[in-house]
Amino acid sequence: MRLGTRYVLYSILASASPLILLLVVLQLLIQRELARLQSQEIDADSERVSRVVVNELDDVYARRSSIASDERWLPAILSSQKNDGNGSLDLIDLATKQAVLHGVDNIEVFDANGLLLARSGDYVNFRVPVEGGWYRHPDSLHTGPEISHYSAKPELWFSGLDRLSYGDSTVGYIKASRTIDGTKIEEWEHLTERSLAVRVIDQSALEPMIDSVGPGDKEAADSVAFRAPSILELGRNEEMKEFGGALAAVFWFGSMDGEAGPIVVGWVPKESGVAGLFERSLYFVVGIGVISVALSALLGYWFSRRLVVPLNELVDSAENIALGKFDRKIIWFANDEMGTLVNGFNTMYDRLRRSQEKLIESEKIAAWNQMARKVAHEIKNPLTPIQLSIEDLKRSYDTRRDDFGEILNTSVDTISAEIARLKRLTDEFSKFARLPAPKLVRLDVRRPIGDALRIYPEEIRTGRLKLSLPQEECIIELDTDLFSQAVNNLVKNALEATPDGGRVTVLGELGRSVFRIAVEDNGSGIAEEHVDKLFTPYFTTKKHGTGLGLVIAYRIIFDHGGKIRYEKAEPTGSRFVIVLPLARSDK
Repeated sequence: MRLGTRYVLYSILASASPLILLLVVLQLLIQRELARLQSQEIDADSERVSRVVVNELDDVYARRSSIASDERWLPAILSSQKNDGNGSLDLIDLATKQAVLHGVDNIEVFDANGLLLARSGDYVNFRVPVEGGWYRHPDSLHTGPEISHYSAKPELWFSGLDRLSYGDSTVGYIKASRTIDGTKIEEWEHLTERSLAVRVIDQSALEPMIDSVGPGDKEAADSVAFRAPSILELGRNEEMKEFGGALAAVFWFGSMDGEAGPIVVGWVPKESGVAGLFERSLYFVVGIGVISVALSALLGYWFSRRLVVPLNELVDSAENIALGKFDRKIIWFANDEMGTLVNGFNTMYDRLRRSQEKLIESEKIAAWNQMARKVAHEIKNPLTPIQLSIEDLKRSYDTRRDDFGEILNTSVDTISAEIARLKRLTDEFSKFARLPAPKLVRLDVRRPIGDALRIYPEEIRTGRLKLSLPQEECIIELDTDLFSQAVNNLVKNALEATPDGGRVTVLGELGRSVFRIAVEDNGSGIAEEHVDKLFTPYFTTKKHGTGLGLVIAYRIIFDHGGKIRYEKAEPTGSRFVIVLPLARSDK
């Protein structure tokens, strides 16, 4: 990981971590307080729902008492008990009028033996036995739920029962009922501001379950009632699939008929103001955290740029020095630790530049001394056969030998060959000595490589010479003519080193900061004892070689700030690798 990136991360951790911790603690406190407020809100809503249901039952009870207090019931019941059809119709008319007058949905009149004498609005079903369990203990029941089966589907009734007496004798019973249906639940919803649902529990299924609950444990009993099967469901049942998370209340009223059990009332969760406040506070805390991290990252990036920029310049300058380029110092105005580092680097820069200048001067002197010895040696080699040929020619002339003409021709051929060798030697030396300083231009190195190989069309056509370059652009600062000459020298040597049918491959490879060109052949290779002498002037293993081709290539690549090295190819052959630095993108 780069230094600038680490610095940004450290800045984020150093500045944002305490703030994030503080925000987390603050959010936990807010969450705790809002949870308390929400619990209070739910308790208040539950109390409101309970009050609505209880008030409904109390209202039925009050209306039942008011209905039963009418003095007309007693003579109407006695008349109906005479099995007089007109008397029963009169009793039904009275029940119907009383139901409308007192705002109940149904009034039923029974005799003392449980025979249904009349039902409001029902002129068909009368004088039938009681169905249900209320008649078993009529004196113990006043108000409670029951399941009515009079209509096409069961209905939930809230009913109130009152006894009619004459003296000490029971004449009959009055039962007033109010139907709890979707319309009634909608009225409750307006009062509670909740979407409600009602489940009537099956009393027979509940009894074995309730045996496991301890006496007085209402919470456990409520839980059992919630899990028990229902015989009737009212309200928004489709929205109450997850009923358990929205339980409002459980009402343990005595059943009028022995069929209906407790009534479980639940609600569809509504958008709570407290819940909305909690959500907004969460967004606020998360937003503050994100903004804090972003600001920390920006500040860290700004400080890292001030720290990393001079370090990058130090790295670039150090790389240039490693390549022998002393083109610029680093400028830093601040008098801080970075300034001390930059000043120390610039001092080292000046010393290395002076040392390099002295070293180059010394190397030039040593190189010319060595070159002079090499040239003298190379010139001396052809002079010996020339001298011997002249001396042999002089002796033959003085002795007037018969084969003088033949000796003359041989001597002339020898002298001409050695003079031609001297001419090639001086020409190569002249080229080496006159190598100009490269005129560097930024360009794609793939183009001069291709240009250098155009002089070998036949080898390329037959596949003896192959070229492989990367698809990406490879920008390098180089002198096209000199660089092409260096590549051509390597390719020429490789072609001369391979027998007929051999293969030479020129391979380009783009690295992170350098470009590599490898010239590889599958010839016989170079002997180990000759490897150290490859780039020595006038060293050659070829019969007619001058020993300057690799030296010139080495000199050109060196002047371009690059390197050239020899490697042994596998399984056989040689490989010469040129490494050149890529051009800097800021230039």
